[in-house]
Amino acid sequence: MKKGLVIGLAATGVVVLTLGIMTMTQYNSLVTINEDVAGLKADIVVAMRARNVLIDDLVTAAGTYLDHESDIFTTLADARSDFAAAADSSNYADIIAADNSTSLALSNLLAFVEDTPELSGEPVIISLMGSMETAEYTIKIARIDYNDAVETYNTEIRLFPKILFAKMFNFDEPKPYWENTEGSEIEVVFPAANV
Repeated sequence: MKKGLVIGLAATGVVVLTLGIMTMTQYNSLVTINEDVAGLKADIVVAMRARNVLIDDLVTAAGTYLDHESDIFTTLADARSDFAAAADSSNYADIIAADNSTSLALSNLLAFVEDTPELSGEPVIISLMGSMETAEYTIKIARIDYNDAVETYNTEIRLFPKILFAKMFNFDEPKPYWENTEGSEIEVVFPAANV
């Protein structure tokens, strides 16, 4: 009888230990992929803040010419202000909307710069356009990386047995993909040919 009780207790202990290790492993995995998504979202915001600094520099460099184009300046100022407020609030929908409006306003500024020969030939403008091209590429890659992490997260929380742990530990809400509205993806045309 004692031998059977010891075997039963040992078997129960092994099962409890196995479930504990499995729970810990699943939880840690969920935390890791959740943090990956949060970190990559922060990377997008940081890249957009860097872009806003470049926009400020570009507006300053093109300032004399922008006096005649107050619509572009006003739209950019409003978009940058909206982005700053959205980034501080961390509200996903607000950040996306502000990013889209900033991209559209930036497209107008870049078109103006490209259509103004005096600006597109300026060394400072050429340098800023190169930096802007790099910033836009960085944002694009950050969005792709974020969406890849979201895809991994959303898939993992739906797979069995992880779905059980996702529900148990409140990781069951899918993360939103970074989606831009039509026309908000901009391409910076580097005016090197004008040099």
